[in-house]
Amino acid sequence: MKLFKTLCILLSATMIVSTSAAQQKGDQAIGAGLSYITGDGYTSGGITVNYRYCLSDAFRLEPGFTFYFPNDRWSMWETGLNFHFLFKPDPYITLYPVLGLGITGAYYGGPTVASNDFSETSFAYSLGAGADYRIDDDKTVWMQYQFKISRFERSAISLGISFRW
Repeated sequence: MKLFKTLCILLSATMIVSTSAAQQKGDQAIGAGLSYITGDGYTSGGITVNYRYCLSDAFRLEPGFTFYFPNDRWSMWETGLNFHFLFKPDPYITLYPVLGLGITGAYYGGPTVASNDFSETSFAYSLGAGADYRIDDDKTVWMQYQFKISRFERSAISLGISFRW
């Protein structure tokens, strides 16, 4: 919880200090990447896909879906909408806090013990930070960290590439 409070303070300070614009209104991108999640006894890698749309020069929406690979009879997925406040300290780098809302699904079970199967879907929210590095006008490499809270609290880090048009 101390890490969560520290992250909130750092992100708030970043938003106050930052005033520069990052991307232009109407910019769009589609991306994919790899994710790693850990927390509440579950650790796994996964794949993520997202779509990015800039509402203005400083605000971006990012709906996405992530599937985490089964691990020790657990599997998990999540879908949600992230909100980014963008600022650009360099022509090639964009930094942003991440605020998100979504739905998380978890399944515990397998073919051997049907009586212990468990499945749950719950509302989730997240707080984190991200960075984009523009390779050229069409390609951007991105990385995000999010602390996600739902029925299962966990940390996730993702790394991927987006293609703009």
